[in-house]
Amino acid sequence: MNILSFFKLILLLVVALSVTSCRYILTSDLKEEVEKLDAAKILWSQKNTGSYQFTKTYACYCDAVSITIFVANNQVSQVIDANNGEMLSLDSADTIDEIFSWIDKQLSEIPYPSKFDVIYDEENGYPVSIYRDTDENASDDETSISITEFSF
Repeated sequence: MNILSFFKLILLLVVALSVTSCRYILTSDLKEEVEKLDAAKILWSQKNTGSYQFTKTYACYCDAVSITIFVANNQVSQVIDANNGEMLSLDSADTIDEIFSWIDKQLSEIPYPSKFDVIYDEENGYPVSIYRDTDENASDDETSISITEFSF
């Protein structure tokens, strides 16, 4: 192996390790969010019975939608529009585990959201409030999700 091939191999290894060894390239804010997420997921895994219900409200600059989600055996079993009681498609809702996956994806996206804050329930670990601002210089891109009326 000549010296040029050797350096190319070393460079390739350095690039491969830097890309695959990090779950996130962390700023201090994101590091804190990742640590909070990991701790909440552990608590949730200890408390989750597989059957629960909650109301999820998704709000953006123009609208807010609230749905009540029923979960049985860790699968969405029923979804009801919280405003009018109408039954909705099961595809329109997420389990808590799916919401955790969405949070994880947001934290690992590049570019990162300019602001991403999650508050977790201290007793059970599920997220109770999520705020996401994709670009602090843009208007009308902020979204929030709240989880209320949770019960096992």
